[in-house]
Order: sequence, then structure tokens, then C-alpha cells
Amino acid sequence: MMNRTLSLVFLVIIISAQIFALPIQPFQYSIGGGVMFDHPELGSLSGTAVDAVSGASIAHIGGGGWIFADFTFVELAMALTGGIAKFSKTTESGGTNVSRVYNGSFLSLDFSLLGKLPVLLGRRENFAIYPLLGIGYNIMLSAMGDYGNVIRDMGYKTSDLNTFRIQFGLGTDFNITENIFLRASFLGAYRFAPHILRDLRVPGINTTGGLGMNAKIGIGYRF
Repeated sequence: MMNRTLSLVFLVIIISAQIFALPIQPFQYSIGGGVMFDHPELGSLSGTAVDAVSGASIAHIGGGGWIFADFTFVELAMALTGGIAKFSKTTESGGTNVSRVYNGSFLSLDFSLLGKLPVLLGRRENFAIYPLLGIGYNIMLSAMGDYGNVIRDMGYKTSDLNTFRIQFGLGTDFNITENIFLRASFLGAYRFAPHILRDLRVPGINTTGGLGMNAKIGIGYRF
């Protein structure tokens, strides 16, 4: 165990030394925007209960547009996304489990704050790659179809689907001109379960958050 720990520490030191040996992008600020694909799982319930919801999961898949303000080592972003929503629910009643899937659509507003360390690559240092780590908050604006109806029938509001997340991934910038660049990123995320799932908990039922991913591409202008 000690040997593995020492090996891991040594590996981190070597990788860090290699990264910091490469040129880091100097401080600049930029703005831009583009399109994105998003596929989050909001969370789930599981366990054993009597005359209660014994299982549930909420998932979205969609896309939209996003804008960003970048300060070299920090990216602030906002996105408007929509798409397909699914709420799977299992209810125990009289010893029988009844399962049903409620489909519909959603519209949400998303905010994120990401830290980054852009390393310059290429002969003319016109390409940057960087790790991303940060947080995000998703505000549900509307839930439609059977998906929205079942949430309201259960006595909840659209805002009870809001989620907070931790996100991590990789991003790249490619300079087209001195000021204009293309940006792409791929992020994984862990979302803490929304209020609706936490509120449905009863003894014997556990709530877990959801995993998800998103991919973005856009164009930016560097000042």
C-alpha cells in the first residue's frame, strides 16, 4: 500500500513538472458563445417502502446555446437549454410495485464557474489545452407534457427540479486570428439530487445524485 502511494505521488510530481515546464497562456480576457449538447441525470431513489414511492429517477437530454466570459484562468458561462425529459417512478401499494415512465420536455437556465490552466502548444503556440474544474447551478424554467403534469400532481413546483453540481473535464482553444478563436470542451458532472427526490425519502429509501456530461463548441473574441 505504501509503495502504491509513493508511486502515485511520484507520478503526480512528474506530470505537474511536465505541465509547468510548458508555456502558460498570459492573462487576457475574452467573450464568446456557441452551441452545446447536455445529458444530465438529476438523481434517483431506491430502496424498500410500504405505500410510498420506492424508486424514482429523473433524466434529461437536450441542448441549446451558451455564452461565456473568460479571464484566462476562470470561465463564467450561462446557457439556455431544452430537450427531452423522463421521470421514472415506482410506487409500492398493498404489496405490489407499480412502475411508470412519464415523458415530456424541459427548458432550463444554467450557470457555471470553472477554473482552468491553459497550456500553449504548437509551433506558434496557437493551440491551448486545459483541465477544467468547477461548479454549476441549473434553474428549471418549465417542465411540460406528462413529465411536468406528474410533478405538479405530486404537489411540487418546477423549481423543485433545480440542481447544483460539481463538474470537471477538458477544454481546448484554437486561434484563428490573433483575436478570434474556436473553443471546445467536454465536461462530466455529479449533480446533487433536487428537492423533489430528497423530499420523497422515507425510512428504507435512499437518495443519490446523478452523473452527466455535456459537450460545447463555440467561437470567442480575445481582447
